[in-house]
Amino acid sequence: MTTMPRGALPPLIFILILLTAGGCNKAKNDNQPIPVGPGPGGPDGPGGAPSNIKQVMSKIGGRGPQALNMAIGKELGQDAPPWDMLQPQTKQYAELAASLGNEQPRKGSAESWQNFTKSFTAAAEELKLAADAKDQAKAKEAHKKLMNSCNDCHKEHRGGPMRPGG
Repeated sequence: MTTMPRGALPPLIFILILLTAGGCNKAKNDNQPIPVGPGPGGPDGPGGAPSNIKQVMSKIGGRGPQALNMAIGKELGQDAPPWDMLQPQTKQYAELAASLGNEQPRKGSAESWQNFTKSFTAAAEELKLAADAKDQAKAKEAHKKLMNSCNDCHKEHRGGPMRPGG
């Protein structure tokens, strides 16, 4: 017969309690979503839902290969761009850019926001039209214009330039 060392029993009991206690504090309706309201720091703070502007910016210029700026730039850099992939991406980009004009920034003037979003939307539409026409040179030019437009808007409406990769 094997005996357990004297000091092993309390940690073992503690682990068993932790494993079995997980279900004790469940809500009556597990299927009900937990409401998430603005947390500390406002709607974009911890615990709060991101603003529409932040959601659009994440889709357009977020990090990773699924971000539209990165994906479009990579595809336009190929000798023969995959237009069948680029066309829906540039359409989505133009739609997202246009939606920004309906939003209100947390910082900066409404007039400045409208000017930046109109310019951004026009450049995104140029990109879409160039992709539809399969014109790589014009698409690259429009994409570059879009990429260069970020910092000025961010300085005015976000309080600083873009972060690297964003």
